[in-house]
Parts: sequence; C-alpha cells; structure tokens
Amino acid sequence: MEPAAASSWETVHAVSTCGFALHNGCTAACGFLAADLVLPVLLTGLAFGYRSGTVTRIACRPRVVGIAISIATVHAILASAARGNSTSIAIATVFLCGGVDSTRSGTFI
Repeated sequence: MEPAAASSWETVHAVSTCGFALHNGCTAACGFLAADLVLPVLLTGLAFGYRSGTVTRIACRPRVVGIAISIATVHAILASAARGNSTSIAIATVFLCGGVDSTRSGTFI
C-alpha cells in the first residue's frame, strides 16, 4: 500500500473511532441523567468496557486512543457531576481517574 493511501485510511479510521466514542459518550450521559438508578450501573460497565476495548484494539495509535477515550469519558463525567449528589460526584471522579489511567495505559503499551 502506498503511503498516501495508508494515510487516508488512518484518517478514516481515526474519524470513525472518534465518532463512535462520541456516540458512546452521549449514550452514557443520557443514562446518567435518567431518573432510573439501574441505568448508571449498566452504563458504567458499558463505558469501562468501551475504554478497555479501545485501548486493546488501537494501542499502536496512542493519539487516537487518547482522543477517543477523552471524548467518551467527558460526557459521562459532566452528566454525573450535573446530578449534584455525592454518589454522582463520586462516579464522576472514578470516571475521570479511569479515563486518565486508560489513556496513560494505552499510550505507553
């Protein structure tokens, strides 16, 4: 494959990865803002699973990993913090620490 073609495929891959991260983050945010208490538990697993899979799948592209995990995590952090109670703020803190750790793990593999 020629370098120009490989570069265009890398760009397409990065855009699609970040697009799915945006979708995942928005889904998590909607779940954390819902009144049902089961949804945050379910979406915490979804978010951590997504981050683990992203780090494993594209660890050889550390910038894409960092951007995708940041995009997916920011929505969950803001939605959890917006609820205002102590449990939601604790969840936001866990997401923040987990996002930073996942990004750090992905960029140093």
